[in-house]
Amino acid sequence: MDWSQYKEIAARPDVLPRAVIEWTLERMSDQTVKQVLTACLRGASIPKPENIVQDPRVDLFQLALGVEQVRSITVALAAAESGSRWQGHALIVWQEYLGFLNEKESYMQAKTTVDRLMAAFDRRDIEGIVGCFAADAVYHNIPMEPVRGKDAIKASLAPFVGMASEVKFEVLRSVTQGNVVMNERIDRFNIGGKWLSIAVMGVFEVGNDGITAWRDYFDLAQFQSQMAAIQGG
Repeated sequence: MDWSQYKEIAARPDVLPRAVIEWTLERMSDQTVKQVLTACLRGASIPKPENIVQDPRVDLFQLALGVEQVRSITVALAAAESGSRWQGHALIVWQEYLGFLNEKESYMQAKTTVDRLMAAFDRRDIEGIVGCFAADAVYHNIPMEPVRGKDAIKASLAPFVGMASEVKFEVLRSVTQGNVVMNERIDRFNIGGKWLSIAVMGVFEVGNDGITAWRDYFDLAQFQSQMAAIQGG
């Protein structure tokens, strides 16, 4: 490992130095958290570049704590003795880690929900599709008018799902940032034995209760021309 790699690892919010972990450990009453931190310190630290001074005070450890565990740490440290030179620094370090975990949790929830929506389309499962949305979600199939609420979304999507004997949403690329998922897709519908294929760019905003907003961008003329060809035989 070279210095650039080591510095990159050291900057991660889930990587903490030995001194911060030890100081935190002394001030924790939560036995579960204490066990996790103790086990971490007994494990192997992150390898250092060969030309670094082997000072144990700067050993780095990658942690694997849960949101509630880190939240309990921030609460405990906030109540620790004021004026300590370590208190402010350690609290900031743990708060950054908590923010990292919250963002990771939001990322996983958003990605899983959109993956579930894509799978429901492939099954032509309209109830499964609607079940991925929050109650007041907005679906905007641009350039058409947006619709709001599960009933309106179901009424908008059911005809597309119902007219096809097969549906395949092929996700070419997918990017997730926080609670937002963007995917580039080819949406395919088998209608009367002929495939209609539309290039789509989708943007999904996901909340605790499901998708709160879905915006699809596509070429309406491409859809209309393919549909006319299918209907014309």
